[in-house]
Amino acid sequence: MAKIINPHDKFFRRSMMDKRIAKQFFDFHLPKKILALVDLNTLQLCNGSYIEERYRESFTDILYSVFFQGQLAYFYLLVEHQSIPDKLMPFRILYYICRIIQQHLDQTQSNILPIIYPLVFYHGETNYCHSTDIFDLFGEHKELAKDIFLKPFHLVNIQNIPDEDLKQRHLTGLMEFIQKHIFARDVLPYLREIMPQLKQIEHLGETDYIMHIFRYVINAGNVADPDAFIEIISENLSPTIGEKIMTPAQHWEARGEARGEAKGEARGEAKGIKKSRKEIASKLLHTQQMSLETIAELTDLSMDELEALKEEILV
Repeated sequence: MAKIINPHDKFFRRSMMDKRIAKQFFDFHLPKKILALVDLNTLQLCNGSYIEERYRESFTDILYSVFFQGQLAYFYLLVEHQSIPDKLMPFRILYYICRIIQQHLDQTQSNILPIIYPLVFYHGETNYCHSTDIFDLFGEHKELAKDIFLKPFHLVNIQNIPDEDLKQRHLTGLMEFIQKHIFARDVLPYLREIMPQLKQIEHLGETDYIMHIFRYVINAGNVADPDAFIEIISENLSPTIGEKIMTPAQHWEARGEARGEAKGEARGEAKGIKKSRKEIASKLLHTQQMSLETIAELTDLSMDELEALKEEILV
């Protein structure tokens, strides 16, 4: 006779797959306020398990769909077979509920989260001795967790932060200021606004960070007058930075042409932008004034791609 690896699992699952038993189980164990909201006649057994493979010898789970006040919802029943209770059970329940919600969203293509009522059925050898409250798992930080966990998330909406406030914080503020205005039809006026801040951080030795900002503007922003872009840099920043940015003005022209050729085709647009970056890189290579590393940083091309372009130019 074959050995039954987990007789508890098989017995409980087979019992609860009978809707008559499941209905009586929920009718007896659910709080009255939940029973008042739910129609147990709509119970439907769902397929699948949400437990990780490593825990399936210790736990069994069953999911039933049901209607709460006319809306699709779920009863999630987790069965603990361990002789010693699992202290992390509240966290496991939360994790499994999130998996169920994701499955529901995928199946229904909805953006409304379903109600899920969890139950844990325990029949271990010892009495269940752990808390069922997830906040007890935070230990001495329980009260802090109550103030933070599962509360509305903190939204940092830079559109609501005044520009002057952003410009007061030279490093973080510059990053936020540029991202706030990167979708403008012309980002150049905003670059003019932060030139004093850029000059200050250059004096502090933040040349790499300034290059990081300009690289982002070149690759994601739009400038109506590329020559003015170069002029504002040469007038305000050191020749070291100016030399690295001298020719990317051609980038916007090439990128604009590429986007025009591939208008309405996302795939074509991506190829067009790639083409424009190669054209810019070729022009930069012709000048022989920049290292391959600097050109790679400005154009997002790989060193292998630049080496191939360099060979083509030499031919």
